[in-house]
Amino acid sequence: MSANIFIRGGVWHYRFQVAGVRYRRSTGLASRRSAENLAQRAYDAAVLRANGGEPVPTLAELAHAWIEVHRPVSSAAHIRSVELFQRSHMFHLGAKPINEITTLDVELARNLYLLTHKPASANHWLRIVKMLTMWAVKRGMLAAMPWHVSMQGAKASSLDSAACRRTRVVLRSRRGQQTRAGDWYRRAADVRAVPA
Repeated sequence: MSANIFIRGGVWHYRFQVAGVRYRRSTGLASRRSAENLAQRAYDAAVLRANGGEPVPTLAELAHAWIEVHRPVSSAAHIRSVELFQRSHMFHLGAKPINEITTLDVELARNLYLLTHKPASANHWLRIVKMLTMWAVKRGMLAAMPWHVSMQGAKASSLDSAACRRTRVVLRSRRGQQTRAGDWYRRAADVRAVPA
């Protein structure tokens, strides 16, 4: 069984039942494919919780738990890098449940990181996000990794630098407004609409 989706007022909703508990939510999305993906992730999370798995935490909660578990056994430098990531470089991803983080989410957050850091640092940032997500898979919080982003190579950086230029244009156009990175990120379509 899986989630049933239906449209109401131009917005897709889903419903399903797991272990006698009914779930019915709006996806807030107009795209059927995106709504199906979100509904399937919600269904998988409900099944996991019903079968005794741990509830799906946000990325910030996951990073905090990872630090607490690994502080006695990991090097001080490794712990510091994860703490720095948790404190300064989660952007909007920190508030999202890890099963709802998509490839687009990670790519756009990486582009935000690239505005002020070099590609090698962005690869280190990506390794931390990947490590935390795979730790959640290993602990049974996720069935599989919900996103796939590759590391930046020498040739890929020119493509990503074009994305960074578009990101800078969008951010520059919003200067003067107190726009949080999370608000900007939710309007990801703006990034694609700005010509390079």
